[in-house]
Amino acid sequence: MAAEAHGFTVFCDDIRMEIGNKVSFIGCYSGGMAFTSFPAVLPKFGFGIMCRKPMENKKHRFKSVETRIFLPGDEKDIPSIVSPVPNLADLEFNDLTRHLEADKNRYANFNFHLVFAPLTIKCAGEIKVRVVVDGEIIKCGRLAIQQALQQEPSLNS
Repeated sequence: MAAEAHGFTVFCDDIRMEIGNKVSFIGCYSGGMAFTSFPAVLPKFGFGIMCRKPMENKKHRFKSVETRIFLPGDEKDIPSIVSPVPNLADLEFNDLTRHLEADKNRYANFNFHLVFAPLTIKCAGEIKVRVVVDGEIIKCGRLAIQQALQQEPSLNS
């Protein structure tokens, strides 16, 4: 089976670089977020984006790598956030065959940590993250944004 490009995103309140080259994701969201009203303003919001793309050899050089983040209310092909990678020479190449002789796949790893302060969510929908590598779109996750149900005040309160 041929390897495919793939990725994921950690959606969180903050991302911190720690001693020893560790990364801490603070206040992670799973499944979705709900707001009582829109637009909703988050004081801070982070995207921990990680993706892998199969490579044929170590000599391959990338022409372009770009992160695209679509927020609820964005048009289909017009993301709210576009973040190009300026220094492609710094992208990490991992030769996974050192330890797994049966697996001849080699990957380039792309790791991006983006934090916005503030981030405005205009309406319900989905946050979608895409990484575009030399024109190939890699889906790297989505987070549902919902309108919270308004609860009626209880008579016992």
